[in-house]
Amino acid sequence: MVRLKSRYLLFQIVYPTDTLSTSEDAKTRFLKIHRTSDASVVNARNLTQIFKDEMEELHGDLGAGSIMTTLNVKYFSPVTSTGIVRVGRQFLREFWAALTNITDIDNTPVVINVVHVSATIKKCEIAAIERNQQIVRYLQRGGLAVKEEKVDMSDEE
Repeated sequence: MVRLKSRYLLFQIVYPTDTLSTSEDAKTRFLKIHRTSDASVVNARNLTQIFKDEMEELHGDLGAGSIMTTLNVKYFSPVTSTGIVRVGRQFLREFWAALTNITDIDNTPVVINVVHVSATIKKCEIAAIERNQQIVRYLQRGGLAVKEEKVDMSDEE
């Protein structure tokens, strides 16, 4: 018997706006783009249907039918607009193309960024936690770039 191999994609829905001005600070611009999703419109069930429809539009009936056996939105948080979706390994590139091609959800312009791809859901969850921690540090510093500080653990002086 052959095992079905899957890939997990960590994605984030970004809401681009035309009202960004250069006079605003970086923190305000960041919060306008990365706002929360409307839970009544954007949820796991609706996202699955949106992804299926986009696969059908981009790759036809064969593309939509072949991916539906493995497509599953495992997690979606409307607060952070971040989600994890499982897809068969053989359909990863086609599905990624369909995600990139989505331009609106319920007549609201969106951009879907694939943040991380992994073979296990645990590694995707870890990547999501690390990403959220980076965002929190970014916002705590007032929108200034976060430097990765390396700690020297050697005993040499």
